[in-house]
Amino acid sequence: MLAAVGIYGLISYSVMQRRGEIGLRMALGADRSTVLGMILKHVLSLAGLGLLIGLIGAAIFTRLLQSVLFQVKSTDPVVFAGIVALLLAVVLLAGYIPARRATKVEPVTALRYQ
Repeated sequence: MLAAVGIYGLISYSVMQRRGEIGLRMALGADRSTVLGMILKHVLSLAGLGLLIGLIGAAIFTRLLQSVLFQVKSTDPVVFAGIVALLLAVVLLAGYIPARRATKVEPVTALRYQ
């Protein structure tokens, strides 16, 4: 849960920092679905890279921590799949909510703050 909250905060903050860029793109004619797709693609690519590195690290370090894992094998695929699914859901939610909020900002207002 700590990782999920941290990922949500980081991605949400990152998307909100791009609010001006989103407003500029919309002022130049991009529609909301295109902007949402662009942001979600970027967020998912970062999440995919992070999950790949995390899975490799987890596969290595769980062997070292096997003595403290209770009733779980160090390479239990169900646990790994569950964690990946949870973190992907958090990443999608963390990217979608602020991006949708940013696309509702009037482009003129976003350009004014640029």
